[in-house]
Parts: sequence; structure tokens; C-alpha cells
Amino acid sequence: MLNNYEIRRGKNIGVCPSVDNCRLFVGGIPKTVVREQILTEMQKITDGVQNVIVYPSANDKSKNRGFAFVEYDSHRSAAMARRKLLRQIPQPFTLWGHTIAVDWAEPELEVDDDIMQQVKVLYVRNLHIDTQESTIAETFQKIAPVERVKKIRDYAFVHFTTKEDARKAKQAIDGSKIDGCEVEVTLAKPVDRETYARHTRNKLM
Repeated sequence: MLNNYEIRRGKNIGVCPSVDNCRLFVGGIPKTVVREQILTEMQKITDGVQNVIVYPSANDKSKNRGFAFVEYDSHRSAAMARRKLLRQIPQPFTLWGHTIAVDWAEPELEVDDDIMQQVKVLYVRNLHIDTQESTIAETFQKIAPVERVKKIRDYAFVHFTTKEDARKAKQAIDGSKIDGCEVEVTLAKPVDRETYARHTRNKLM
């Protein structure tokens, strides 16, 4: 009700729901460091670490992208970890000789379950940057008819004619290899342009 409420002439306030975020963004990590090393170090330094998510480089799958997401068992644990790591001032927080940046990870866009039940598009992550759309289409075509494929760098969207086909393909292909790369396959989250634009703006702020 108060979102965009005019508190005085020409001055509106913005209101958004509070999110119990349990994930931190950790940047500046050397690209040769692997997930297990990051997990070990973060567990030494902070409490409540449950998982570390690392994405491989688009150009070299043996390296990470220079950042990771650290998941904690609660919002409180994540908040305490963030506070502790940011309090390294005046000496910056370092790991493996690199200055490390820490902040809240951007929460994932939430989509209503009823909408997700109708999704007929799959999101495929961790593709080799040279993998062709035709190769992706051939791989998924073995499971179910594919309408079209749109690849962008190391990820792609695969469109199916039915939601049942999409789910069958997801179950079959997730965790398998395409051109030597183990891919992650999930249902693509449909978002309207306004929501996506707002989400993107927040990530850049």
C-alpha cells in the first residue's frame, strides 16, 4: 500500500518485502581456487556455512569466475558472517593473497508455483562457450521434440511444445555432459519485463 506513496509533493517512497537472505556474495577469489578450498576457508572463518556455489568460467571450465555464493543455515548466521568479514577494516579481508569483497547475494526472483507448473522452457547452464545451438537441440531432441534453442555464451534456453516434455528432458539431461561439460538444467523462470528490469537495476546498484 505504501509503495510509491507520496510523502510530500514530488517525493515518493519505495517499499519492497523484506527477505530473510541466507546467502552471501564473495568476490575477488583467485580463479584457480576450487569449491572445496572456498568451503574449507569460509567454515574456518565463519559459523553456519552449509554450502558454497561456484560457477566455472565460460572460457575455461577448469577455472571459476572469480566469485562464489556462500549459503548459511539462517539469515542470522549470514548477517553475522557479513558483519565479521566487513569488520576487517583497516586491514581488508584477504584469502589466498587476494582482497575479498563480501556483500549480500541478490535474492532469486520468486515466481508463483502455479505459473511454474506451466513452464515449457528449460534453462541450461555451464555449457562450453563453443557449443552450438544445433548440438544442444540434438541432445534434447533425443528425449522430446524441441521447438527452438537460444544460446547465450555458456547458457541456453530450450523450448518445448509441452510442459511434460520439458520436465522429462530436464530429468534426463540434468547432470549429463554436452561437449564434455557437465550441465545444470532447471525450469526457466518466466518474468515480466518490468520485474526483470527492476531486478537488474537492483543488481547494479
